[in-house]
Amino acid sequence: MRYSRFSVTSFLLASILYTQDVHAYVDPGTGSYLLQILLASMLAIFFSVKLFWRKIKIRLAALCKAWFGSKEEEKSDKDSK
Repeated sequence: MRYSRFSVTSFLLASILYTQDVHAYVDPGTGSYLLQILLASMLAIFFSVKLFWRKIKIRLAALCKAWFGSKEEEKSDKDSK
């Protein structure tokens, strides 16, 4: 189900304007745990992207080598004639 941009914006605006005080305690250990989760997630994303791009680079290199290799052979065949 798709929501319109107006309804999402109005919901976010209403939730910001009509806030209430919350009396809660966040332990300092919780903050460091959240920081650890954030850093681990970022490293996992970077590592995944690195692996993904390596595979693409290898495939593109093989494709370019095959394509440009055939062009160079055609040029050498034309030059030798």
